[in-house]
Amino acid sequence: MKMMKCVLALCAVATLSYGHFPWIHSDGFSLSPNSNVRMYVGWGHGFPFGAFMDSSQVDNLQITGPNGAVSATFENSHRFAADDRVREEGVYFLSAERPASYYSQTTEGGQRGSKEDLADEFHVRSCTYTHSFMKALVNVGQPQYGYDIPVGHDFEVIPQKNPLHLSQGDVLPVVVLLHGEPVAAEINATYAGYSRVSTDDDFVYETSTDETGTATIPLSSHGVWLLEVVLEQGYADTDVCDIERFRSVLTFEVPGN
Repeated sequence: MKMMKCVLALCAVATLSYGHFPWIHSDGFSLSPNSNVRMYVGWGHGFPFGAFMDSSQVDNLQITGPNGAVSATFENSHRFAADDRVREEGVYFLSAERPASYYSQTTEGGQRGSKEDLADEFHVRSCTYTHSFMKALVNVGQPQYGYDIPVGHDFEVIPQKNPLHLSQGDVLPVVVLLHGEPVAAEINATYAGYSRVSTDDDFVYETSTDETGTATIPLSSHGVWLLEVVLEQGYADTDVCDIERFRSVLTFEVPGN
């Protein structure tokens, strides 16, 4: 069932919380041609504020635009630059992955590692293996196409409209893919500043995709938005871990009036 938190008081207890998540934040989401762009990988749950992920915590950093995908590098430990790769008009995706990792709940609290890793020291209650993918949609000029092209992540949320051409009060349709195929998944949405207003909740809206992997997100505010999409399934070997979790995070901007 779709739930708008600002309307239904029970939403806070109706949805699972997945703790910290990564995202890509850009200095600008709507740029003129020949502009430079700087960005960082955030980490936390109070978007857009939180910690930074440094270069040692990020894999497969790339910029995908009208001329295809190119690798990107950090200009320092926290920030990376697109340089001359966003000078042409078009839609650009700044994307990265966080290396997949095990995390276990034990009788002595949370520990990094699988059941096998921790068996000699801890009694493991549950284990989760998490894949995290993130991307930001940046418009250069006024592009009409390119917003719905996948960057190739194993788990990915694909916008079906360009947020540049939407406004507060519109809806953004999205499709969620696992290994290139539509899949049912949970979607959490928020915008920059919401978590500062609502002290209890990080997300303004929660929904799930239908059998075609499709969902719609009501855009209740202008500004920078974040969609966190989560899918959980059983881990292949329960002697190693219990749950395999896929997470995809998309950031984009809805223009003001």
